[in-house]
Amino acid sequence: MPTDLAHLAYLTRLADSVTDEAERLVEGLTDAELLWRPAPSRWGVADCFSHLVALGHLYYPCVRAALDRAPLRDPEAPPPFYRRTLIGRLMIRLMGPRSRVRILTSPRLVPAVGDPAAPVRFVAQQALLRQLIEDAAARDLRGARVRSPLNRLIVLRVVESLELLVVHERRHLVQAYRVMEDPEFPPA
Repeated sequence: MPTDLAHLAYLTRLADSVTDEAERLVEGLTDAELLWRPAPSRWGVADCFSHLVALGHLYYPCVRAALDRAPLRDPEAPPPFYRRTLIGRLMIRLMGPRSRVRILTSPRLVPAVGDPAAPVRFVAQQALLRQLIEDAAARDLRGARVRSPLNRLIVLRVVESLELLVVHERRHLVQAYRVMEDPEFPPA
Protein backbone atom coordinates (compact mmCIF):
# COMPACT_ATOMS: atom_id res chain seq x y z
CA MET A 1 0.00 0.00 0.00
CA PRO A 2 1.56 3.33 -1.03
CA THR A 3 1.99 6.27 1.30
CA ASP A 4 0.26 9.58 0.70
CA LEU A 5 3.59 10.96 -0.57
CA ALA A 6 4.11 8.10 -3.01
CA HIS A 7 0.56 8.44 -4.30
CA LEU A 8 0.96 12.21 -4.70
CA ALA A 9 4.14 11.61 -6.71
CA TYR A 10 2.17 9.21 -8.91
CA LEU A 11 -0.58 11.84 -9.35
CA THR A 12 2.04 14.41 -10.37
CA ARG A 13 3.28 12.09 -13.12
CA LEU A 14 -0.29 11.31 -14.19
CA ALA A 15 -1.26 15.01 -14.30
CA ASP A 16 1.86 15.76 -16.35
CA SER A 17 0.98 12.98 -18.79
CA VAL A 18 -2.57 14.38 -19.09
CA THR A 19 -1.12 17.79 -19.94
CA ASP A 20 1.25 16.33 -22.53
CA GLU A 21 -1.49 14.19 -24.05
CA ALA A 22 -3.91 17.13 -24.21
CA GLU A 23 -1.33 19.20 -26.07
CA ARG A 24 -0.69 16.37 -28.54
CA LEU A 25 -4.40 15.72 -29.01
CA VAL A 26 -5.22 19.26 -30.15
CA GLU A 27 -1.97 19.98 -31.98
CA GLY A 28 -2.80 21.05 -35.51
CA LEU A 29 -6.60 21.00 -35.05
CA THR A 30 -8.47 23.88 -36.61
CA ASP A 31 -11.16 25.85 -34.79
CA ALA A 32 -13.77 24.05 -36.90
CA GLU A 33 -12.44 20.68 -35.78
CA LEU A 34 -12.26 21.76 -32.13
CA LEU A 35 -15.84 23.06 -32.21
CA TRP A 36 -17.38 20.19 -34.21
CA ARG A 37 -19.97 18.14 -32.32
CA PRO A 38 -21.14 14.66 -33.36
CA ALA A 39 -24.70 15.77 -32.52
CA PRO A 40 -26.20 18.95 -31.05
CA SER A 41 -26.55 17.32 -27.64
CA ARG A 42 -23.06 15.73 -27.64
CA TRP A 43 -19.77 17.39 -26.83
CA GLY A 44 -16.95 18.13 -29.21
CA VAL A 45 -13.24 18.28 -28.41
CA ALA A 46 -13.31 21.89 -27.17
CA ASP A 47 -16.39 21.14 -25.06
CA CYS A 48 -14.50 18.41 -23.17
CA PHE A 49 -11.81 20.92 -22.27
CA SER A 50 -14.33 23.67 -21.42
CA HIS A 51 -15.98 21.26 -19.00
CA LEU A 52 -12.66 20.48 -17.31
CA VAL A 53 -11.78 24.17 -17.00
CA ALA A 54 -15.17 24.91 -15.44
CA LEU A 55 -14.73 22.00 -13.02
CA GLY A 56 -11.30 23.30 -12.03
CA HIS A 57 -12.71 26.77 -11.34
CA LEU A 58 -15.22 25.21 -8.95
CA TYR A 59 -13.15 22.44 -7.38
CA TYR A 60 -9.61 23.84 -7.04
CA PRO A 61 -10.57 26.51 -4.45
CA CYS A 62 -12.16 23.79 -2.30
CA VAL A 63 -8.96 21.73 -2.41
CA ARG A 64 -6.87 24.85 -1.71
CA ALA A 65 -9.00 25.68 1.35
CA ALA A 66 -8.59 22.13 2.70
CA LEU A 67 -4.82 22.33 2.18
CA ASP A 68 -4.64 25.71 3.90
CA ARG A 69 -6.45 24.25 6.94
CA ALA A 70 -4.14 21.21 7.15
CA PRO A 71 -1.03 21.50 9.32
CA LEU A 72 2.41 21.18 7.81
CA ARG A 73 3.75 17.64 7.63
CA ASP A 74 6.37 16.72 10.24
CA PRO A 75 9.35 15.73 8.07
CA GLU A 76 10.52 13.33 10.81
CA ALA A 77 7.22 11.44 10.97
CA PRO A 78 6.56 8.63 8.52
CA PRO A 79 3.88 9.57 5.99
CA PRO A 80 0.53 7.83 6.40
CA PHE A 81 -0.57 5.16 3.98
CA TYR A 82 -2.94 6.20 1.23
CA ARG A 83 -6.33 4.62 1.77
CA ARG A 84 -9.42 5.41 -0.21
CA THR A 85 -12.78 5.71 1.50
CA LEU A 86 -15.71 3.73 0.12
CA ILE A 87 -17.20 6.83 -1.50
CA GLY A 88 -13.75 7.79 -2.83
CA ARG A 89 -13.30 4.38 -4.48
CA LEU A 90 -16.75 4.61 -6.01
CA MET A 91 -16.30 8.17 -7.31
CA ILE A 92 -12.84 7.48 -8.74
CA ARG A 93 -14.11 4.36 -10.50
CA LEU A 94 -17.23 6.09 -11.88
CA MET A 95 -15.38 9.21 -13.06
CA GLY A 96 -12.35 7.41 -14.50
CA PRO A 97 -11.57 6.76 -18.17
CA ARG A 98 -12.58 3.09 -18.06
CA SER A 99 -16.07 3.72 -16.71
CA ARG A 100 -18.85 3.15 -19.19
CA VAL A 101 -21.43 4.71 -16.89
CA ARG A 102 -22.90 7.89 -18.34
CA ILE A 103 -23.16 10.50 -15.63
CA LEU A 104 -25.33 13.55 -15.97
CA THR A 105 -23.19 16.66 -15.76
CA SER A 106 -24.17 19.47 -13.46
CA PRO A 107 -25.73 22.29 -15.53
CA ARG A 108 -22.97 24.59 -14.22
CA LEU A 109 -20.39 22.43 -16.00
CA VAL A 110 -22.12 21.90 -19.34
CA PRO A 111 -20.37 23.90 -22.06
CA ALA A 112 -22.98 26.17 -23.63
CA VAL A 113 -21.00 27.69 -26.47
CA GLY A 114 -17.97 26.24 -28.18
CA ASP A 115 -14.68 27.83 -27.18
CA PRO A 116 -11.73 26.97 -29.42
CA ALA A 117 -9.36 28.39 -26.76
CA ALA A 118 -10.55 25.87 -24.15
CA PRO A 119 -7.65 23.42 -24.70
CA VAL A 120 -5.12 26.22 -24.16
CA ARG A 121 -6.95 27.34 -21.01
CA PHE A 122 -7.01 23.73 -19.79
CA VAL A 123 -3.25 23.29 -20.26
CA ALA A 124 -2.63 26.56 -18.39
CA GLN A 125 -4.94 25.43 -15.59
CA GLN A 126 -2.99 22.20 -15.23
CA ALA A 127 -0.21 24.23 -13.57
CA LEU A 128 -2.67 25.00 -10.77
CA LEU A 129 -3.52 21.32 -10.35
CA ARG A 130 0.15 20.42 -10.26
CA GLN A 131 0.72 23.12 -7.61
CA LEU A 132 -2.11 21.71 -5.49
CA ILE A 133 -0.56 18.25 -5.67
CA GLU A 134 2.87 19.63 -4.72
CA ASP A 135 1.41 21.64 -1.83
CA ALA A 136 -0.43 18.56 -0.58
CA ALA A 137 2.90 16.78 -0.18
CA ALA A 138 3.95 19.38 2.39
CA ARG A 139 0.81 18.93 4.53
CA ASP A 140 -0.37 16.41 7.08
CA LEU A 141 -3.49 15.27 5.26
CA ARG A 142 -4.85 12.74 7.76
CA GLY A 143 -7.80 14.92 8.74
CA ALA A 144 -8.04 17.06 5.61
CA ARG A 145 -11.28 16.72 3.71
CA VAL A 146 -12.78 18.36 0.62
CA ARG A 147 -16.51 18.91 0.28
CA SER A 148 -17.66 18.73 -3.32
CA PRO A 149 -18.86 22.09 -4.65
CA LEU A 150 -21.39 20.16 -6.75
CA ASN A 151 -22.91 17.95 -4.06
CA ARG A 152 -22.52 18.96 -0.42
CA LEU A 153 -23.08 15.34 0.65
CA ILE A 154 -19.85 14.17 -1.01
CA VAL A 155 -16.81 14.64 1.19
CA LEU A 156 -13.48 13.11 0.15
CA ARG A 157 -9.97 13.05 1.53
CA VAL A 158 -7.67 15.56 -0.16
CA VAL A 159 -5.62 12.92 -1.97
CA GLU A 160 -8.83 11.23 -3.19
CA SER A 161 -10.07 14.59 -4.48
CA LEU A 162 -6.85 15.17 -6.38
CA GLU A 163 -6.97 11.65 -7.82
CA LEU A 164 -10.59 12.15 -8.81
CA LEU A 165 -9.70 15.33 -10.69
CA VAL A 166 -6.88 13.64 -12.61
CA VAL A 167 -8.83 10.50 -13.56
CA HIS A 168 -11.77 12.66 -14.60
CA GLU A 169 -9.45 14.56 -16.92
CA ARG A 170 -8.33 11.26 -18.45
CA ARG A 171 -12.00 10.34 -18.97
CA HIS A 172 -12.58 13.45 -21.04
CA LEU A 173 -9.38 12.98 -23.04
CA VAL A 174 -10.73 9.57 -24.02
CA GLN A 175 -14.04 11.23 -24.91
CA ALA A 176 -12.22 13.81 -27.08
CA TYR A 177 -10.36 11.03 -28.90
CA ARG A 178 -13.68 9.30 -29.56
CA VAL A 179 -15.04 12.51 -31.09
CA MET A 180 -12.05 12.66 -33.43
CA GLU A 181 -12.58 9.02 -34.44
CA ASP A 182 -16.16 9.73 -35.50
CA PRO A 183 -16.51 9.07 -39.25
CA GLU A 184 -18.18 12.48 -39.66
CA PHE A 185 -15.33 14.37 -37.97
CA PRO A 186 -14.30 17.18 -40.34
CA PRO A 187 -11.33 16.29 -42.52
CA ALA A 188 -8.16 18.29 -41.96
